[in-house]
Amino acid sequence: MVRVSEVLQEIGLLDDDRPDTFEAWLDHPTDAFALEIGEDVRRWLSAVHHGGPRRLPRSRSSTWGMLAAAHSTLLTWSAHYRHLREVTRTDVQAALDTHDGWKRKQLHISLRSLFGYLRREKIVFQNPTHGIKAGSHPRPPILPLPEDCYTNAVTAATSPEQQVLLVLTVVHAARRPAIKALTLEDLHLGDRTLTIGGHRRPLDDLTHRVLRTYLLHRQKRWPHTSNRHLLLTRVTAHGEGPVSDYWCHLQFAGQAASLEQLRIDRQLEEALAGNGDPRRLAAIFGLSELTAIRYAEAARALIAGHPEGAPSAHEGI
Repeated sequence: MVRVSEVLQEIGLLDDDRPDTFEAWLDHPTDAFALEIGEDVRRWLSAVHHGGPRRLPRSRSSTWGMLAAAHSTLLTWSAHYRHLREVTRTDVQAALDTHDGWKRKQLHISLRSLFGYLRREKIVFQNPTHGIKAGSHPRPPILPLPEDCYTNAVTAATSPEQQVLLVLTVVHAARRPAIKALTLEDLHLGDRTLTIGGHRRPLDDLTHRVLRTYLLHRQKRWPHTSNRHLLLTRVTAHGEGPVSDYWCHLQFAGQAASLEQLRIDRQLEEALAGNGDPRRLAAIFGLSELTAIRYAEAARALIAGHPEGAPSAHEGI
């Protein structure tokens, strides 16, 4: 149905008279808030989604993400306040201090957007997020993952697509954008090489076998697709684009370790095997000089028995 509507839109014959369900959707995730807070949040999300003067409209998924980041905080405030005018700078700082890393930054972005909108609309008297920086709590150092994280991931990889994702992450430490961007032209099964992220790598037996199995599956399932990307879904097989971030995330959602954690652990493993030699890491994975040095520092700290001295996984890695 999506492809049909795209074709009709392209030739100017689409008359989409379906009602906009966005406003109706807003009621469900905000009905647990205090009445006045829920009304203000719905106005804010509607403005974010539909855009306005000097404000670009945001997609439904992006709007949902902003609400998801702030939902628990708004729920907590609803238990104590009737209106967002009562929220203070101390409340905002306390909410941020309950999170760290990515979640902290996402909450900061959402609250700044919310109170910025309410202040412009003169719904609140002042913006309690003004001057507050997201900052970051120190993250724990990089440590090797437990072995059961790999066992669980291997057990979960039941489809050919999942197996490709896993092997490219665990063996080649490939980032998600690089995996999504892979095309058939990047595979050279004859001379057993793979170009990923602009870096040409030799194919080990496991990767070679997994890719051959997947290509046979791909040809059987989508024999007439014109999409040259390696990984396909039932949606992208009828277009030209790559698979989505959400699809990649969904393949191993709920596992003990995410694909990103497995990628970081793979590079740490190689750093330990090379006794913390950054040049070796850069040559194997095509890492930048700074990233290779940070992994080398983490490996040296572990080898020396001082893991607390290793940099965290988010300090430029």
